[in-house]
Amino acid sequence: MTVATVTVAVVVMTMAVIVAVVVPVVIVMDVDVRGLGAAHVLKNTLRRRFCRHRRRTWLHLWRGEQGDMVSGARAPLPPSRHTMQRRAFLATLGSLTTVGAAAACASHSKNAAATSAMPSRPPVPRIGPVGLQLYTVRTQMEKDMPGTIAQVAAIGYRELEFAGYFGRTPAEVRALLARNGLTSPSTHIPIDLLNAGTASWQKALDDANEIGHQWVTIPWLAPEARPKTADGWRRLAATLSRGAEQAHSSGLRFAYHNHDFEFVTVPGDGGAGVLPYELLLRETDPTRVGFEMDVYWVTKAGQDPISLMARFPGRFHMLHLKDATPKPAQNFTEVGHGTINWPAVLAARGQAGVEHVFVEQDESPDPMASIRTSYEYLASLK
Repeated sequence: MTVATVTVAVVVMTMAVIVAVVVPVVIVMDVDVRGLGAAHVLKNTLRRRFCRHRRRTWLHLWRGEQGDMVSGARAPLPPSRHTMQRRAFLATLGSLTTVGAAAACASHSKNAAATSAMPSRPPVPRIGPVGLQLYTVRTQMEKDMPGTIAQVAAIGYRELEFAGYFGRTPAEVRALLARNGLTSPSTHIPIDLLNAGTASWQKALDDANEIGHQWVTIPWLAPEARPKTADGWRRLAATLSRGAEQAHSSGLRFAYHNHDFEFVTVPGDGGAGVLPYELLLRETDPTRVGFEMDVYWVTKAGQDPISLMARFPGRFHMLHLKDATPKPAQNFTEVGHGTINWPAVLAARGQAGVEHVFVEQDESPDPMASIRTSYEYLASLK
């Protein structure tokens, strides 16, 4: 056997391994090669060609005969000993790659079918995925939860934050999210479940895990549950910490969502006034308790959300976005159609530790129109 023959054999064997093993694995396992530029293009090209030519054998592409054996345009040359050996090898290669190609095509067809079932929607905005707090469309959710979520997805929202499940089981909620190509990083859970005891809170955590949430968030305090003194707020901080620790043990993260009453000063030590919100920030462990800043309510309370994020960096993992009409009313309005400087707020996300943003509009005469208007504004930002 000559050196040239050995070299050819090595090259052919290397290509055989790539074609028979590496390519099908990349396609069947849907290996993410998007960051590799040309590799991503090659992967998709090979996937298309596998499916387009799956009935053709790889032997056809490699054998050394003259002419087109399908059309019979020219006769094959008499086979040599090396040709026979190569044909035997390529026949084996053909059987291997046929199996790999078939699996790849099956995977491609399955993925294509799943993709075609997803709602068509605008691309992800330049500022990143935008979520919706479903409290905004609570009336629609109560009447038609599947239809409402499909409409929300079609507008372009990628993430949802729940505020109740309207009688659906965790498995049903998870399936509904998957069907619409959505995720739900967070859910609002009443503090009553935390106060009811370990078992009730654990059930809420188990449900959150089954749905696929990452965060469990306390959304508000009823007027009668709001502490009147600094010590009362410290006790609340201890309650939140207990719930956060149990959430952490269950593989979940914990957050508190504000309104404006947390910025009304209460008597503190020595008679000095204390802002309850800042007390909660200082009295809780940053590794256990996160905060979901509602930018509207911070603004309505006369505070500066950007300054707050700067003074407590890394504590605000989620934002609620809704706008305010001019003073003195400061009513709810669509994002970008009020007085809040959204480009400045969103520019501070990195320092604040923000991972998710959710549009929310507590009241609207037409919630679907409102969430579309807010989304379109956010999608226009650079």
